[in-house]
Formats: sequence, C-alpha cells, structure tokens
Amino acid sequence: MIPERPTFVDDNGYLRFQDTNQLVHRAIAQLMVGHSLSQKEVVHHKDMDKKNNDPSNLIVCESQDEHERLHHGTYSQPKINSVLAFILFLILSLSIGLGFLLLVYGLVSTFLSKI
Repeated sequence: MIPERPTFVDDNGYLRFQDTNQLVHRAIAQLMVGHSLSQKEVVHHKDMDKKNNDPSNLIVCESQDEHERLHHGTYSQPKINSVLAFILFLILSLSIGLGFLLLVYGLVSTFLSKI
C-alpha cells in the first residue's frame, strides 16, 4: 500500500516521494505487478502526463525497446487481471479515505464490467 506522503516534481517533470526520492509512478507500478521492478523495466504513462500516476494510465514495459514501441504505436497492451485491478484500486482507495473509496468502487465496477 502506498500511504499519502509528500511529493515533489523533479527536474524531469516526474513526481517523487520527498522522504525516499522514489518515483511515484514506479511505486504504483510495483503494486500493479506485485513485485519490485528491475532497473531495465520502464513505466509508461499512456496519456504522456508524467504527473498522472493513476494505475489505469500506467503500463510496465520489460525494456526501453518495448517502451519505444509504445511511442511508435507498435505495441499491444496485455489485459490486467480484473481481480488484481480491483484489489489495487481498493488498496489505493483505502489509503486516501472512505469517501473516495465509494467513488472508486463505482469506477472499478464500471472498469471491471468492460473487461
């Protein structure tokens, strides 16, 4: 679970946690895949917004080559397991609060119905 922690925007435009300097999108991606990311794995922001770290906006690429294929439109994204998606959204929502949890539950239900 990623608790709410203070962040800052680094010189490259990415959000980092102030206490550890860890990139926020990599921390979220690690929750998505269920393991620590290797140095060669690259996290892609679908909408190209480096500050949009919503799990639905992130894709973990096995390499920089795969990441570049995303930018050139020659990559097909694997579908995330619907149960994993639900659990991830629940964990992230609980760290933010109950009010947001209800909103996220509605979004997750919609998301899962499309898978």
